Formats: sequence, structure tokens, C-alpha cells
Amino acid sequence: MSEIVYDSTERLGFEEWLAFLRRAELGKFYPKRDWKQRVTRALANAGVTITARVGSELIGACTGLTEFSYFLFLTDVSVAKAHAGKGVEQELVRRAIEAAGGPEDITVISWAMPDAMPLYESLGIVPQDGLIAKDAPIPEWFNPGEAKS
Repeated sequence: MSEIVYDSTERLGFEEWLAFLRRAELGKFYPKRDWKQRVTRALANAGVTITARVGSELIGACTGLTEFSYFLFLTDVSVAKAHAGKGVEQELVRRAIEAAGGPEDITVISWAMPDAMPLYESLGIVPQDGLIAKDAPIPEWFNPGEAKS
């Protein structure tokens, strides 16, 4: 297998993100309403974006919101199915924390799906008392296989 190259300076575009979601598990966790517009805004406004590539192929990505002082909210962490379970996910999160300010200064928060809990727990990111949230109503979930560019 070729070397994995990580990058913290890339901004992903919608078309590449959609193609990536079709190779990963993440896409099914997006609300369907206004999907293209919302994802385009999310990609453009992420405070931290870490990508993982083999050659030119995007095999993993981690995005998050941060003020680069105290907190990093991980919004998306995903790896293409063919590369899952090989430590890419952990490396993406470690690099995102470093880009946000480093593990000594940054508290990491995420809205984790049950399948992602082992990943977060392996990095010391565990459920905490005192975190609160309000869900937006989601009438229908997105399916990347049905999406048109």
C-alpha cells in the first residue's frame, strides 16, 4: 500500500466530498434537506480540516469547529471503507486536535454515533457530565448513493 499523506491546509470541495461519502460510512448521517448547500457551507467554514490521501485519492477526512483556544467540536470523522480500522481515523483526530491548539489546551467534543464510540474512547474522548444539546428536527436522512452533483 502506498504511503498515507495527511494535510491540514486543504479545503475540500463538494464534488470530492460527495465522491468520498460514497466510499465511507459517514454520508448516511446527514439530514437530507438542503444537503448540497449545507455541506458546501460546512466544508468552507470548518475551522479545522485534516485530510488523508493515498496518491490523489481522498481516503479520510476530519473536520471540526474551533476557536483555537479551548474547544474543538469534531463535526465529521470518516475513512473510506477500504481503509477503515487501520489507524487512519485516530491519526486524523490527533492531527485535528493538534491543529486546533494541542492536547494540553483543547477540550474535544463530538456528537458520536454508537459505532464511533470505540474510536473516541481509544483516544480518551469519553462521555462527560454537563454537556447539553438541542437536536434540529430531521425529517429525512441523506443517502449518498442517491445524490446528484
